[in-house]
Amino acid sequence: TPVIQEHLGRAGPVRAGVGHDGKFFLMQSWAALYPDGQYTEAMDDPLYRARRMLFPLLIGAGGLLPDHLTPWTMAYGQVLILGLGTLGAAKVSQALGGSPWAGLAFVLNPGLWFEVVIGGAGVLALATAVWGTWNVQRGRIGQASIWLMLSVLTREVMLVYVAGLALHQLLSKRKLPIALVAPSIGGLLVWDIY
Repeated sequence: TPVIQEHLGRAGPVRAGVGHDGKFFLMQSWAALYPDGQYTEAMDDPLYRARRMLFPLLIGAGGLLPDHLTPWTMAYGQVLILGLGTLGAAKVSQALGGSPWAGLAFVLNPGLWFEVVIGGAGVLALATAVWGTWNVQRGRIGQASIWLMLSVLTREVMLVYVAGLALHQLLSKRKLPIALVAPSIGGLLVWDIY
């Protein structure tokens, strides 16, 4: 908190306790690619935090956005991502023969609202995974693999989601889904090496 307040040049409201992901994502958004290790001294586990790079990269426009605007893009970005995830879930529901209104399950998910409250990246991770799923349903494996890679670069645990989709493809198509999985694993490995 002191690092953020000093960086912004003003004190803001501070809640009791350590807080959560939001403060780390805020610092990362100012230097998302860790060009000189900036802010790493204020993070609990910089390498762990660095694995979750897509959300801070987006909200800080790759470090190009003026720092004082980033808290606003973080908040409004979450709302936009909730909307995009809801639209994606509606498309998945329609592809399965259901009602597009079922897409509201995305925005009404209490776990996602918790992610918004803590400033977490789970909303983006699930929204990109849902868009990946919709593209799998349409047979657009190339587009699906990009969406899934973005999901994994948001939260590395989304590899489990990718594995689930891959297993479904393996069982239903009787073909190894290498093109679906490789970008997610490759993207994470390349980013980890960086």
